[in-house]
Amino acid sequence: MRALMWSLYGIVFVVVGTTVVSVVSGRTPSVGTRVGDVLGSQNITVGTATVGVSLAAFAAVILGVLTMTSEYGTSRPILATFAAAPQRGRVLAAKITALASAVAISSTAALTVTDVLSAALVHAHGWQFRAADPAVLLPLALSALSLVVMSVVGFAFGAALRATAGALSAAVITCWGLGPIAAIAASALNTPGVANIDLFTPETAAQFFYGFTLDWSARTEAAAGGTFSLTLPAEAVVVGGWVALAAGISYLCVRLRDA
Repeated sequence: MRALMWSLYGIVFVVVGTTVVSVVSGRTPSVGTRVGDVLGSQNITVGTATVGVSLAAFAAVILGVLTMTSEYGTSRPILATFAAAPQRGRVLAAKITALASAVAISSTAALTVTDVLSAALVHAHGWQFRAADPAVLLPLALSALSLVVMSVVGFAFGAALRATAGALSAAVITCWGLGPIAAIAASALNTPGVANIDLFTPETAAQFFYGFTLDWSARTEAAAGGTFSLTLPAEAVVVGGWVALAAGISYLCVRLRDA
């Protein structure tokens, strides 16, 4: 339980901490230049507020994995849970709901703080932009949703493998390793299209999901060299597909395997 709480704290710490560093330094890491040199206060505000989300995704995956693998520890508390509630599908649904709610609440709270901080950074440089502007709130809400998605994906690996080390390794490779592996394979085989696999990994899809609101025209046109890009609806389908796949795997593993 302590590890679960620390993972939850980690999400908040990373999201808020990276924005604090950006505000103190007066820089926006997502853009790589000083505020006064960048056009578009919306991009600056959102970019600074969400700069730590991709890193916080690690903590979200860890939390999801631990939520399930902790049930199969030495004392195997899940046995008592199933004894009290034999309908495993409902138990699983309750666990996923609790996990998603905890991540959503903590990430929303953290992003609310970073929204205020990033707006202060913009105002300090003479830009006029409201922290509560819908153009800012939408990507922040989708950022929180992306962390929920990553936690559910981690939950599925925990349910499938049950061992923390194995589940974490598999989750990290799937979320962050497939892209680089595909890029290396594309280069070695001289087949650029292979690199497109990265667009369908959970972390990339979730990141692009909220990143679209910064530039609605981004990633809608085919790139050169045989690669292609996905539109916002397509990325939403990919994200939804990973959630559905994660829920389905979790259900099958809990329903069909012995505790």
